[in-house]
Amino acid sequence: MTNIMVVEDNTILRGLLRDWLSAELAGCRVLEAASGEEALERGGAIPISVALMDIGLPGMSGLEAARILIARDPGLRVVILSIHDEERYRQEAAAAGVHAYVPKQNIYTGLLPVVRKFLSPDKYSTVVADKNKRSAF
Repeated sequence: MTNIMVVEDNTILRGLLRDWLSAELAGCRVLEAASGEEALERGGAIPISVALMDIGLPGMSGLEAARILIARDPGLRVVILSIHDEERYRQEAAAAGVHAYVPKQNIYTGLLPVVRKFLSPDKYSTVVADKNKRSAF
């Protein structure tokens, strides 16, 4: 079974993402973490294919947690979720080594194509963003 981890401190959004992704992605188990620290703990215990990481988490930032998770498992694909849609946040995410950036206002149109691409057999290719969807760098 493929594991996806949703790392989001907002309990309601985290639950909505879990339920939505579970319904849309057959054969995937959606795990949850409320902080960067919890993500590191879960990611160390269970193999994760894709992590969906809020950029602004309490304690350790989503970018710092992403750096550590990617260093531990270079095959892991990390997607940053953020309320910020400014270029500087995208640049910080790219510098941290994450693989895609999805603004939260575009989450329901931009997230699934990115996750499906990373779960495909050709998951190591670069995600090319459709500028209208604003789903990747």
